[in-house]
Parts: sequence; C-alpha cells; structure tokens
Amino acid sequence: RWKRSETIGPLIDRPGTQGDWCYYDPDRMGPLEWLEFCEDLRGVTLLVVYAG
Repeated sequence: RWKRSETIGPLIDRPGTQGDWCYYDPDRMGPLEWLEFCEDLRGVTLLVVYAG
C-alpha cells in the first residue's frame, strides 16, 4: 500500500518498502519528484486519485 507521508522529505529519511513482487522500493520517486520530472520533460501532468 502506498503511503504518501513516507514519500516526502529528504531521501535519507524515507523508510522504503517491500515491493509487490518481492523487491525493495526505496521510495525515491515521491509526488514532488514526479511533478519535477514531468516539468523537466515539458510534459503534461495528470494526477488521478482512485477512490473506490
């Protein structure tokens, strides 16, 4: 399960998680990094929230 609060702040402070397919995910791509990445590519960002 994705927890937004664990993907913000300095990279060194992010706990990371076990991925769905038994790999370690260090949570290095949080919401801010994703938005900055899209901006660097001059792409259009569409944030979608699944509520159900």
